[in-house]
Amino acid sequence: MRAASGARVGPGSGSAEPHRVAWLLLACGLRAAAAHATVSETLIVGLARGRGDEVWAACTQPATLRRSADGGRSWTTALAGRGTGFAAVVTMPGRPERLAAIEREGTVWRSDDAGDQWHALAATIPGSVRAAVWLPGGAIDVVGDDGAIARSSDAGGTWRRVGAPTPVALHDVAAAGPHAAWIVGDDGTMWTAVAAPTREPLLGVAWADGHHGWAVGRNGTVLHTSDAGGTWTILPAPSTEGLRAVAALASGAAAVVGVGGAWRRDPTHGWRRLDVGSDWRSVVPTADGHLLLGADGGRTARVAIDHRETP
Repeated sequence: MRAASGARVGPGSGSAEPHRVAWLLLACGLRAAAAHATVSETLIVGLARGRGDEVWAACTQPATLRRSADGGRSWTTALAGRGTGFAAVVTMPGRPERLAAIEREGTVWRSDDAGDQWHALAATIPGSVRAAVWLPGGAIDVVGDDGAIARSSDAGGTWRRVGAPTPVALHDVAAAGPHAAWIVGDDGTMWTAVAAPTREPLLGVAWADGHHGWAVGRNGTVLHTSDAGGTWTILPAPSTEGLRAVAALASGAAAVVGVGGAWRRDPTHGWRRLDVGSDWRSVVPTADGHLLLGADGGRTARVAIDHRETP
């Protein structure tokens, strides 16, 4: 893996905003009982937690935002979009009643009352949006297929580009602290001062705290850092098939999903397969101690995080 210098915004960078962005752009006995539900015949591309047991699903085909008040057991339509699909839905840290939903074509919707009412904002994001994160420090960062990164410091009211667009597609972004975000994408470049131990495209990233992070990608790639991204270690993978998303859990554990299924890893027992079938696209922990998985066709599954799964 080659290293390249990239845009880093924060103290000492010429930006008045105390916000740091580091880029990670890499080339391309008991079984767990799972409860399944269907959002609709749609494609779930993103999941986010709301207040209490509430969960939100960003969907395409058609462009809809779905809401579950019971941790993913049942769903209702909260919003119909204008374009081909929603790319992401995010909640404001510390204020889960405030949400932003972003369509692939850049239309931004916001709700200030826990999703009861939504309004489209005047500002739009140029390019094709892939993922978003609402950082604890207040900013929203958005990444897309055109390699551009956009940021809003006023809850989606206005947007500005961060640095020059990268020459690669960007797939995911996650918070690594109040003012820090990590972004993953294609094409074999890590925009930090360290080299990554893989050339595989990375499709998902998640952070447990400011020190421990995970990234997953094609051909069963799993990376882990315990020093705030200073170094990344490639871990033995549960599958050789592509991994699409990762959720960081407590005590060094993580859950990953992809083409071949879903798995949970903890430092003591390693990987355990979850009995939820295969071909998943997204995963998020719920407030009641479960993992909620989303897939094509509106398929979802719930599985308890603390179940003892089979290897």
